[in-house]
Amino acid sequence: MLTSVIVYTLLAIALWLLGYHVNSREQKLCLTTGESALNGEKTRMPFYSWEILLAIFLVTVVIGFKWNVGDDFMMYYKSFDDLLKYGEFQNRENFEIGYYCVNKLISFTLCRPIFFFAVWTLAQASLFYFALRDRKFLLPWMGMLLILGPMNLNWLTFMRQWTISFMLMAAMPWVIERKPVPYFLMVLFAMTIHKSALLLALFYFAPLLVSENPHRWRYLVVFLLCVALGAYPIWFKAFTWIPDVVYWAGYERYDYLLEPLRNLEFHFYTWGPNHIASVLLSLVFIWYYPKLKTHFKDDKFLGVSFVLAFACVCFDNLVLNTNYIFRRPCDYLYVFQWVMLAYTMAYLKDKKQYFVLTALCILACVSTYVILYKCAYMHISDKMLYHFYFFQ
Repeated sequence: MLTSVIVYTLLAIALWLLGYHVNSREQKLCLTTGESALNGEKTRMPFYSWEILLAIFLVTVVIGFKWNVGDDFMMYYKSFDDLLKYGEFQNRENFEIGYYCVNKLISFTLCRPIFFFAVWTLAQASLFYFALRDRKFLLPWMGMLLILGPMNLNWLTFMRQWTISFMLMAAMPWVIERKPVPYFLMVLFAMTIHKSALLLALFYFAPLLVSENPHRWRYLVVFLLCVALGAYPIWFKAFTWIPDVVYWAGYERYDYLLEPLRNLEFHFYTWGPNHIASVLLSLVFIWYYPKLKTHFKDDKFLGVSFVLAFACVCFDNLVLNTNYIFRRPCDYLYVFQWVMLAYTMAYLKDKKQYFVLTALCILACVSTYVILYKCAYMHISDKMLYHFYFFQ
């Protein structure tokens, strides 16, 4: 556990410092030129600044060369190993064509399977930082949340979904500027990596739901209603067609998990520290959203991010006690919860509310340390503890 805590904490601190430094340099440059980059105007610092390149390098090395971290690690590892040995996947035949072609190209290098993870992590980190190139004031907080924030261990497990998630975040300018052709071409490409990416087509219409005068109590009531309905999802019995959708989305091997749900036998999550922290974090960014709209005025990325983050936390809590398969669509949207938390942290820093900011940072990161503690001392799993490939 100690190794995991040290690695994740040091990496998060390094990404925070690098993000803070590049943002400070940009702010000084803006003061010199009399221009502003606060509200997402054209950035004055290039995307390929040394701080961002170093951050991408650190994420690629530390996360890309992890060993047996995440439930799907060995499945992906063995699949790529089979591709190297036999030229085809052996243990699973229904991988999408785009994912297969990318892996086939990587296999031509004859590299070890671990380098396959490094390539995908490099792509993820590059998309992550490219998406934030015009909003460098978010970089310190987003870097921290990437490593220690809620659902970050989910990122370490579901490689394809999170690659698409970062693609979606990078494609937000097409959504905001109403450019359907490049956006839907991106959706089609994403579907060749994971067919469930068809859901991204719906997100193009997120700007239509942005309110110019948001009422926080309305959002809070809807969110708390979803939490209440998700506590005992008796309503699930009405949706008998859901297993067919699950099968089409590529999760047919999980069909056996749906049988208990047909009999209303639910898997209940306890109100432990992780669940409580998750609900509180949602309440925080919902509460602060009207203030964020005023502070970051004319920032259309904020409004769209809130719509997607709000949809994510509502749906996630609504299906929480059904089956984790139904939470998988949220894999594409968790990153926007990070975005909203990063906006909130940037706002608190600007307002010099350092006590609240510190409390929010602790609340955002606590779940990672709780999970690591459970893995080490309660033996719920050993798949989340960090191991470096070259030390095995």
